[in-house]
Amino acid sequence: MITDIWKNATPEQLLLWKIAKSKVAYNSITEMSFIGAIAGSEFETYAANKLYIALQVIFATSAGASLTNSYVSLYNEANAFVLALSNSSINYNAAHYYNPCNMIIPNIWFSKIFVSGYSTMQFTGYKLLP
Repeated sequence: MITDIWKNATPEQLLLWKIAKSKVAYNSITEMSFIGAIAGSEFETYAANKLYIALQVIFATSAGASLTNSYVSLYNEANAFVLALSNSSINYNAAHYYNPCNMIIPNIWFSKIFVSGYSTMQFTGYKLLP
């Protein structure tokens, strides 16, 4: 743990760190701040030896409606599906459209994500590598 950064961590963040560091025998921990397009990012690619500890992740989409519900799927270090999150509202007009809302997820860990309906992501946290 990087003590000077984690000294003001919340109890939830300390618990998250304790669980995450037991999942990967790491040699390298890299602070990460990412804002950009999800498509083609390293977060969509699975690698057994990487784990992300997110203090906060925000998923957003461009303006406009889509015909599909927006969701985020999280995978663990074994590339097994762990959790699916969805956040949408319906606008009633000529047709029923899903209007995706931003999704803000604090204090979570994952190895890979799959995103549908969201186009951009803001990640603040750490990447652990062996």
